Amino acid sequence: MGSVGSVGSVGTVGTVGTVGTVGSRGDSRIAPTSNLPPSPPHPPSPPHPPLPPASFPWRATMETALAELRDILEIDKILPHLQNISQLILIPHRDLHLLPLEYFFPELEITRIPSAYFGWERLYFPATGGESRLSIEYPPTSKSGTSSQNQLLFAEAEAGYIAHLYPHSHRISHRDATKERVMAAVRANISAQIFHFTGHGVHDLDNPDNSGLQMTDGELLTMRDLFDKLQLPPYMLVCLSACETGIASQKDLIDEFVGLTSPFLTAKTTHIVSTLWSVEEISTCMLMIEFFRLFQNGKPGNIALAEAKAWLRTVTNSKLSQWWEARAEDLTYEHLHYDTFKSRARSAAAANPDECPYNHPYFWAGFTVTGKVN
Repeated sequence: MGSVGSVGSVGTVGTVGTVGTVGSRGDSRIAPTSNLPPSPPHPPSPPHPPLPPASFPWRATMETALAELRDILEIDKILPHLQNISQLILIPHRDLHLLPLEYFFPELEITRIPSAYFGWERLYFPATGGESRLSIEYPPTSKSGTSSQNQLLFAEAEAGYIAHLYPHSHRISHRDATKERVMAAVRANISAQIFHFTGHGVHDLDNPDNSGLQMTDGELLTMRDLFDKLQLPPYMLVCLSACETGIASQKDLIDEFVGLTSPFLTAKTTHIVSTLWSVEEISTCMLMIEFFRLFQNGKPGNIALAEAKAWLRTVTNSKLSQWWEARAEDLTYEHLHYDTFKSRARSAAAANPDECPYNHPYFWAGFTVTGKVN
């Protein structure tokens, strides 16, 4: 498979300046807009609400900020040392925890670890083959449960398709996903090999202990809850498909990794997939579905994520239409989300066939995997 490279303390980014705006503390998943103008006579990409520039200026300036970060970290001086390398280990230092370092090495299979010890500890952990799954799915975060902002249609589609892949799933969905019920399910399903959360996540930069996964009515299952109130099993895979779940603490930063992944790492989880910023709903649905298809077919979590991200980054509308059609047929017409998938297939077919609508790093660069190194 080739050699494994390691980038440890690449350097300390003290005041990151404009690069520090790469993260978002704002809203949850936002519908995509394309950066590439459609070529006539083809119609434009499927209509989506534009990203609000006042609320998300970092989205518009992301590529400029990443170019600045590339210069700060002297990435071009690192690249020659990675020739003939297929896997890269990242041990981020201080503020580097907060940044999408994977963006600079798109062709490599990349795993983050908080320290060399965590990598050594997981050398012989099983990385493939899990079938038993605990799935927490799209808890409504308002008391009415009907807010369009909080009603994640494609989070539901994501959860529904992946449940089709894993029939041996214990699922807690929508209003049933209260904090009390989820904690009870974690305790009762200690043999589960996969923990999958689909919904909203919140990160508290001032007090990371209060970061958490939003349960029904907005109640948080916090990092402190995960540490103190639950004895988490050693999952093979934890997938936190929510906004901002992977961010580390920016307050009094030291070399320790502080974030929602920490309780799972302490419990000896093999791989944890999480996000660095607010992620968009439709592209996340696609990426997670593709990730789990690869994982179920025997790819370890870090390789499955690398391949899923590469696919999302390069897939054209023409290929997307075929992909949505194929996923709909996987479900059969009686499935709850069959029509959703067919509708997406029609939308992609009506767009410029050669356009890559999810090429922008906003859609894929924020997903990271932490844990076992192959």
